[in-house]
Amino acid sequence: MGTGWGWMMMIFWIVILAAVVTLVAVWLVRRSGTGPDSGGAGTHGRDPEDILRERYARGEIDEEAYRRMRDELRS
Repeated sequence: MGTGWGWMMMIFWIVILAAVVTLVAVWLVRRSGTGPDSGGAGTHGRDPEDILRERYARGEIDEEAYRRMRDELRS
């Protein structure tokens, strides 16, 4: 009976350690601003027109959408 408790305690600590590692990883991703909730990698504090130009250059938006959004930003 004594060895059964040892295995259960080991499993318990493995679960606790895995939970702590997961929480730290989530915290680091959110802090770095690259997570899914961050609005995109590296967009914090950047000029909106620069972001818009990059989206146009990557082909995410067409010229008409680019000009419309640029004019909205400038107004």
